Amino acid sequence: MQPNLTPVIKKAPEVKPPTKEEREAAAAAETQRLAQVRQSRINQAVSGLAGRLSSSTSVTMPGGTGSGGASYASYSLFVKSVYQWAWRPPAELTDDSATATARVVIARDGTVLSARIETPSGVPALDRSVRAALDRVTTIGHPFPEGAKDDQRAFLIDFNLKAKEFTG
Repeated sequence: MQPNLTPVIKKAPEVKPPTKEEREAAAAAETQRLAQVRQSRINQAVSGLAGRLSSSTSVTMPGGTGSGGASYASYSLFVKSVYQWAWRPPAELTDDSATATARVVIARDGTVLSARIETPSGVPALDRSVRAALDRVTTIGHPFPEGAKDDQRAFLIDFNLKAKEFTG
């Protein structure tokens, strides 16, 4: 008896292409997933910065002491880390002591109401880079600390290259 040498051709199962609605749903799900990944990375970067910021960068709240307590002190550090993360100093900047001071006003919900350079550094490239950082930040991402009574609060932030060396 001879073996049957007739080739067996298997037919691939039919695959229906996804409908327009299925493609749109998949695209929306992927967009949402990528947004969550981006937000997670931003949160990790901000958290990492908070512990490594140089003491030569300062954030103060106009109005002196006694107007916010310890809860505002850590919020001030958080504000500083957000702006330091957004700041990209110009490559041509060589004077690490040049400092520009910015004033930002933040609403209770963390929205930036205004941001301007209060005291320019006198180095145009540095001042432009600080202005760009101020423009990039539209929200701090967190509301005021629990128990805060202010509707808005102003923060003064010093930007200088010496401080940026420690934050990357």
